[in-house]
Amino acid sequence: MQLNSESAQRRAIAEALLEIALFVIRQTSASREVSLSAAATLATLSRSGPCRITEIAEQERISQPTVTAMVMRLEQRGLVERGSDPADGRAVLVSITDAGRELLRRRRQTQVDQLSGLLDALDATEQSAVVTAIGALRRLANSAQVTGAPAA
Repeated sequence: MQLNSESAQRRAIAEALLEIALFVIRQTSASREVSLSAAATLATLSRSGPCRITEIAEQERISQPTVTAMVMRLEQRGLVERGSDPADGRAVLVSITDAGRELLRRRRQTQVDQLSGLLDALDATEQSAVVTAIGALRRLANSAQVTGAPAA
């Protein structure tokens, strides 16, 4: 019976985490300059450097035609640029531009400001509990990245 209890507790934790994640996404995406997928793609390019469209599609777990269309829109806005792959002149590499990096910086700052405001609603004990949980939540996120589990 204890196994079922542990399983039920993990499921309840997972449901609560999902509810919180969705709340945070809704709260921090109100003033979105680009879609969540586009922002994730820009972040990938910022972290990884220039990538082929197929690599972006794999990393973001979206279809190649979707990435191609998104890259076209981002390129039109000056947030990414395409260039030749020095290793294969037939291939195209997509790179983030300074404007793309600046958009990510502004977006992150806005999100941090919004979440900071939300945290003001918690008392000191509740804020301390959040601080205590952050380490475990980071390990959870890092283990998902290492194992290749979907991020979204």
